[in-house]
Amino acid sequence: MHTHPHLHWRRHRSALVAGLSTLLAAALLAFGQVPATAATDAAGRAGWIRAGHLASGVGEADIEISPFRGGRTRTLQHVSYGTLSAYERVPAGLYTVAVVPAGKSMSQAMVRQSVRVKDGTASTVFATGTASDVNARVVTDDLTPPASGQARIRLVSGAGDVRSVDASVVGGPQLAQNATAGSVSGYAEVPAQSWTIRVSAASGSGVPASTRRVTVAAGGVYTLLVLDGTDGSGLRVVPAVDSAGTATMPTGGVDTGGGYLSRSAEVALRGASTVGTAVGRTVGTA
Repeated sequence: MHTHPHLHWRRHRSALVAGLSTLLAAALLAFGQVPATAATDAAGRAGWIRAGHLASGVGEADIEISPFRGGRTRTLQHVSYGTLSAYERVPAGLYTVAVVPAGKSMSQAMVRQSVRVKDGTASTVFATGTASDVNARVVTDDLTPPASGQARIRLVSGAGDVRSVDASVVGGPQLAQNATAGSVSGYAEVPAQSWTIRVSAASGSGVPASTRRVTVAAGGVYTLLVLDGTDGSGLRVVPAVDSAGTATMPTGGVDTGGGYLSRSAEVALRGASTVGTAVGRTVGTA
């Protein structure tokens, strides 16, 4: 997977123009803290949001998250296929997520999707599909910690070269069956250890099955991304940490995944590679 060592969320002010959401995309870039009144349903309420580029055959893209009412717009630039951003703590409220080819105007967005960020919740917006049919999928992330000694995993299909995929934990639960692009499985609990994840395309596709060893830590919550192979054939699995394992939702993003892992998770996942600054951290593999 192509990495972006300097990829990070950019924040810029949006114009307060009711009903003209397209003007939000033209806001000026300026770093700063999120104002307490931005796009909020109630003062002090906040949630977490992140974005993923799973649109097969689409080159690098810019992803913009704009509040409907005032506040600051956040932008990820030059996001490559298979990239999952860090969680960003934002005021609760309604937002528009737009995905556009890298460097293009937001007026040329391939897809736009509204998402309501609720107090104390985490959401992910995935751009899925193919170059000719880009879609957006909003998913509420359940970061509830698993039972003691366990980890929670789920699967998101971003494979566009095959009709559907099956995925299972070898010696463990089946994660997905006939999952099409954009499908999101439920969470499954597994003991904290190294596992082999097996993914295969629908029968008759001629695409060989693929496996990957993934190590999960106790208390962690993980998302496994199924992607098209880097050489244009086959499938691959890219795991990312959603939560490092806490009893409650994080207060400032420090315990969510995407480069904001807690110290305990850093120790548990020592040797794991970083996709990029403020980009989802991949899980250590065995």
